[in-house]
Amino acid sequence: EEGTEPALPTAEYFGLQDLASDYYQVLRNASRPRVCRVLWCLLTLGLLTLTVFMVYKLLKEYFQYRSFNKVSVKWQTELALPAFTICSTNSINYTRLEEDFKDNDPELFNVINS
Repeated sequence: EEGTEPALPTAEYFGLQDLASDYYQVLRNASRPRVCRVLWCLLTLGLLTLTVFMVYKLLKEYFQYRSFNKVSVKWQTELALPAFTICSTNSINYTRLEEDFKDNDPELFNVINS
C-alpha cells in the first residue's frame, strides 16, 4: 500500500529465535540428560566469564594510555648537513658559455680549460 512504512525486522530476521530455542532445548527440555544440561550451562558460563575477563583486560590496558617514546638530547658543535644539488632543466650551450668566460673572466676560463 502507498504511504505505509515497511515493517521492522523481526527476531527471526536476526536469528534470535534460535537462541531461545537452543536455551529451551538444552536447559528446559527434560528429555535431555541432566549431565548434558549441567555441562552446557558450565561451558556457557565459563566462556562468558572468559569473554568478560578478556574485555576487561583489553580495556584496562587501553585506558592506561601508555606511550613508548624515547627522547635524548645531545649537543653538538658541528652538524653534518646533507649535500644537495639544484639542477636546471635548461640545456647548456657550451660554446656560448666558453665565449662568455673568455670575454668576461679570462682567469676563470684558463682554470676551467687547464
